[in-house]
Amino acid sequence: MKKIISFFILFLFFAVAFAQQKTFIQKVFSRAPYDTNYVDSYYNYFLHVTAVSVQQNHDLIISNSSNNTSFNYKPNSVFRFGVGLDFRYFSIEFTKSIDAIDKPNASKGNSDVFSLRLGITGRRLLGSMLAQSYKGMYLNNPEQVIPNWNASYGYPLRNDITSEILLGSLNYFFNHKRYSTMASLWQIDRQKKSAGSFTTGVTFSVTHLKGDSSFIPNSSNNSFSQSDRIVEGYNYLAGINAGYAYNFIFAKKFFFNALFIPGINLQYGKFELENKEIKTYSSTLGYHGDVRLIAGYNGVQYYSGVHYSNYFLSNRLESNFDVNIYNGYFRIFVGRRFDLTPKHKKK
Repeated sequence: MKKIISFFILFLFFAVAFAQQKTFIQKVFSRAPYDTNYVDSYYNYFLHVTAVSVQQNHDLIISNSSNNTSFNYKPNSVFRFGVGLDFRYFSIEFTKSIDAIDKPNASKGNSDVFSLRLGITGRRLLGSMLAQSYKGMYLNNPEQVIPNWNASYGYPLRNDITSEILLGSLNYFFNHKRYSTMASLWQIDRQKKSAGSFTTGVTFSVTHLKGDSSFIPNSSNNSFSQSDRIVEGYNYLAGINAGYAYNFIFAKKFFFNALFIPGINLQYGKFELENKEIKTYSSTLGYHGDVRLIAGYNGVQYYSGVHYSNYFLSNRLESNFDVNIYNGYFRIFVGRRFDLTPKHKKK
């Protein structure tokens, strides 16, 4: 995790350096004008208070296309409950697990989770930065990959497996006057009429996987070669994105938002095998993507809904051997806007 945190700090350093350039801020991060026939804004004088329930999911899938076999590792995750506050550019959300409501499944082992998210949500730009670490996972599909496995054995546990990721993306929306990302994602705006927008941008990531032994258990079938039995790996990725988002409005205040931003990338990295052999790869073409589905109610004072998103990365170590990572996010929210407009400004 130290290397990932170092990259994260380096990114913040460059972000602060760019922030000193007023022309850059004015051109890119200034608030874009919008068409009032399509969008209402609650940015300037409204405090948004939101009750939330959140679950983060992580799928680490190791697959070999030559034998159509995949190992799916997952952490033992639960719903977290809390509250979020949004006022202008300030946003904070605190959540905590509550055993009385959703307790971890003891048969899936213990997982230590660290997650830090930063984001930019504007009319022109949608950006995110994620630093995340999971330690301790269980094999979610033993019936498919371990011969003679029986459910009475329980899930195979791998408390030694660590999956770390630093992920950043930035996308520009072309139809920002009529389509509002803030209306669909965080309800700081309200979309009044249906609208959509093409978008394009960039993505980068650093991933680190490590186990005390091979990610492919010895009890699995023998169709995996020694070159598949990795115990540690690093992957560095940089790519471009292009996609489309649309916000459907029903009965003026109900909405359904769909966003899909796929991308292609170049990768390089290295991995260590169980026999201590170290392999490297470079200029490998891969793919990634961002999928978001959101539905709910967005009224003048109150808003609510459900939000699902999944960011996926495909890391190709060899021509027939992939390590794919899926970061899922599910959020249920109910909120209210409080008008803080100074009395002398109200008409």
